[in-house]
Amino acid sequence: MITTDLNSLKVNVGNNQVWYLVGDDLPHLADMSVPEFLDSPILAGAECVRVVGSAENAEIILALAAKQDEGALETVEVVTPLVCETAAEREDPAMVLYRMRRYMRSPSLGGYHRVVAADRCAYALVVAMRQEGWTPTTQKILMQHPVWYPLKFIPDLDRHRCALLLAEIIDPRWFIDVYSPDRSSKLEAFLGLDPKTQAGVTIRKAKKTRRHKICRTVLECWKLARIYQSVVDRFELAGPRPFANSAEPGLRPGDFPWRIWGYLCGIGPGARQPGRGGVVANLRASQRFVQFLRLVWLQELYRDAVFPSQGAPLFRSSQFFGLHVAEQQGFDHYMLRAP
Repeated sequence: MITTDLNSLKVNVGNNQVWYLVGDDLPHLADMSVPEFLDSPILAGAECVRVVGSAENAEIILALAAKQDEGALETVEVVTPLVCETAAEREDPAMVLYRMRRYMRSPSLGGYHRVVAADRCAYALVVAMRQEGWTPTTQKILMQHPVWYPLKFIPDLDRHRCALLLAEIIDPRWFIDVYSPDRSSKLEAFLGLDPKTQAGVTIRKAKKTRRHKICRTVLECWKLARIYQSVVDRFELAGPRPFANSAEPGLRPGDFPWRIWGYLCGIGPGARQPGRGGVVANLRASQRFVQFLRLVWLQELYRDAVFPSQGAPLFRSSQFFGLHVAEQQGFDHYMLRAP
């Protein structure tokens, strides 16, 4: 079945209230709780339900997806929160519904796509982090997240910080630059990966910006204090380069964010001289970490997809790890063991 906007029910949760729009009608406040709405005649008559894929809507998306799995709903579709052009519009539930009606981009560019298993896991992580925090249940959900296995190519990660980051992003397709889809700049901007914000994270007395918290979370995902000195010691001896089959922090193929940081800090033979300082080193390493996260996440979402002309997967290790063969081969061998 091809879903058109006219035969869809659009739903949005704002200020803990359910709003809905049927076809080309006007937005309405349901004046009922989420559980009540799920059992209401409004939903019972819908063929396709469309929802903005935001954290606020995560709980209702999971409930609607369960109905889809049971056959009670034919289709549940989600779309990028960037259907709205400004934060002010996103805070107006009625405006969100109006904007949803006009959004016609393809799924790969943030447009509507059917909720599948990978989406359910992503929204389950959002709900768990918002309602429970970092618990054994949340940790189990993280282990099942579609991007977790490829992301763990980086050997030492802070799982809690990674869960916070994944729950903040929700879906990498929400941050695709429609004019340059291969670029990650839109996601990097959302995560505060810019010099001013990074300075506020790196330098204690520097001014903190609006994106300070999430920028710091990105840094703390890969830059673990417990291995810091071990990495520095090895860089001072061998330089910031990978060694195949190495088990030493900083020298392992998956430690590429640390090597970018070490190179820019000027640590060890072969590093940049003079070093650029902590702000630039942290920023460039975090940007590369996010670029990797984004690409392997998209690859998992479109595991069977290939470029029509090249017949290549969406993530090509030879292209991403172009500088060091040990990184490319290490990643390829690691993915061969994927469950």
